[in-house]
Amino acid sequence: MRRDINFFSTYQNERHKQKNQNIYSYVLVGVVGLFVIGTFTYNQVQISNINHQIDELESKLLDPAIREQIKESDLAFKLSEVLGQYDNGLTSLLTSIESRDLITTQKLDLISSTIPSEVQFGSLSITNTNITISATSTSRTAIAEVQHNLKQLDFIADVYIGSIGGTDTYSFSLNCTLKDVN
Repeated sequence: MRRDINFFSTYQNERHKQKNQNIYSYVLVGVVGLFVIGTFTYNQVQISNINHQIDELESKLLDPAIREQIKESDLAFKLSEVLGQYDNGLTSLLTSIESRDLITTQKLDLISSTIPSEVQFGSLSITNTNITISATSTSRTAIAEVQHNLKQLDFIADVYIGSIGGTDTYSFSLNCTLKDVN
């Protein structure tokens, strides 16, 4: 048996391959097209739903009762901000006042316990870092004793006697520098 030789078989196989490639291309383009159309449709439906929800919320916001509640909440928010500012101001003021509370009644009692009977205080002035005392005494040794006793207190760094004047009764001033003052 003899077979016929087909000289066009190579051309026919290539045409068949070309048809298969075209089919794959068409299927791929169709799948991508369906995906694009599907996502576009899905997004349009979601946008429509969100717009509908926005319209519902806006219609609810136009309700007079809701508008009144919004005004009240805005007022409460503004009051809250103002109160917050007052709170911050008062907190800083309280902190500064507490930091200046260096001389307590206990410390004043300790200062008065150092005074001998011959010495009488005339005036007392307290600043952030100093205590200035104007006093009178009947003897110079009592003045020195006051200075020595004040130096022994743990919250006083230094005591300086400014001036001593008089003959029978001595008037003098003491300047005390406080420890640990910022």
